[in-house]
Amino acid sequence: MVKKTPVDDLKREIRLHGRSSYLVNHVCLLLFYKYLSEDLESYIESSTDVKEFALKDKGYYIEPECYFSSLANSHHFIIRKLEDAYNQILISSMGYGCEEILNSIFRDVDFYDDGSDINKESVSKLVNIIDRIDFNESSVSELFEYLYGYGIYPPHRFSENINNSNIYNLLAQIVSADKKHADSIYNPHVNGGFLLTNILQKCNISKVYGQEANLDKYKFDLMNLVINGADFKEIHIDQGNCITSPKFFNERFDVVLSEIPSSIIYDMNSKDRSFFTKLYDVEKFKRNLRRSEFPFIIHMLHQLKDDGVMAVLVRQNMLFRTFDEDIRECLINEKNYLDTVILLSGKLLRHSFDNFSILIFKKNRSSKDIFFIDASKDFDDKLTDENIEKIADAYASKKVIDKFSYLAGIDEIRENDYNLTVSRYIDTFEEDTVDLNEVLSKKLRLDKKLDGINEDIDYWLNELDLYD
Repeated sequence: MVKKTPVDDLKREIRLHGRSSYLVNHVCLLLFYKYLSEDLESYIESSTDVKEFALKDKGYYIEPECYFSSLANSHHFIIRKLEDAYNQILISSMGYGCEEILNSIFRDVDFYDDGSDINKESVSKLVNIIDRIDFNESSVSELFEYLYGYGIYPPHRFSENINNSNIYNLLAQIVSADKKHADSIYNPHVNGGFLLTNILQKCNISKVYGQEANLDKYKFDLMNLVINGADFKEIHIDQGNCITSPKFFNERFDVVLSEIPSSIIYDMNSKDRSFFTKLYDVEKFKRNLRRSEFPFIIHMLHQLKDDGVMAVLVRQNMLFRTFDEDIRECLINEKNYLDTVILLSGKLLRHSFDNFSILIFKKNRSSKDIFFIDASKDFDDKLTDENIEKIADAYASKKVIDKFSYLAGIDEIRENDYNLTVSRYIDTFEEDTVDLNEVLSKKLRLDKKLDGINEDIDYWLNELDLYD
């Protein structure tokens, strides 16, 4: 029998409360506080000036009686002690560089929601389970990904065995081919921060920028970035809708990347469209932007530096919809921004069942050719390191590979009415091979068998005197 771990116990406890986002938020806060507490404990050595050094280096301080392990050993007033601990870390951080982020995470924490079944007993149980989790054995970042998926996705689309990390690893490889070192990265839809954390682990990027419309997701984004090693002082994530309230409009970034949130497609009312088209000087496309992902792409391109690289995950239909043809023609022919289209299987994404594409944009292109990669057949429901390397190598070299990659000229794309469906450029049809010798041999065997059957029929017809 497999021994249950504290992580198993935590997941079981969460499931007992149903799909409660309120509970998931508190579990994330507890895990985050434990991470900060243990990180500080491992930093501190015997010194008379330990608090001063910790504040300068870490940006916060926790008194020993408020360490997570101390709270776990406390059997009374656990909620009050957690509130005191959260307030203490906020007060300690004032003026030390991480005050804004910690304030965004720990402010207005409510343990007394009337609609929740969370109480002091359940909080105490969660604290004790989390205290037993060894972050050296169980990755806190993997726990965060589980919690995010559990709290966000409906049951029929959530699986512990499916995550988007392989897609994010592929994007990291693609970005690193162009920008191994960069000053800044921007994601207009941070969506948990997993894409950003994957990029930061593989590329040397200093400053992290982004936006998140949802408050709970915004707090989660900040926590996830910190536990994955992002510097408090270099995290610049703001709350707000990037389309209706862009927070970094006058900034430009080396790397811009994102998934397109489905809500963007439906939230563009006439007032929003008027604001957007005037802000970005795209009034000629006002009609096209009514139900489209292109406002998001236009926003991303606006934030991209002239020598930067941009990658975005999109649904298939935006590559060929007739009413988007004018925008595609502008981005491809007039602006010459689109560099590469990579088709992938929808089974790779937790929240999608349909094939999707990665679009790569660059502003300083010298050629109007567009590179196409069809990776939807070779890699159906999982991307291995070898799979990722094959795609990334083909992208970096622009190497044409039969039934896998193709470099299309602008004339060919124009003839296809700027339709970017990958199958128009890459023929992946596999013809059945026929072994003529085997066919002939099989025919001879069947003929011989048929002759024997006919002889038997003739014999019995004669015996029964049934011939005319």
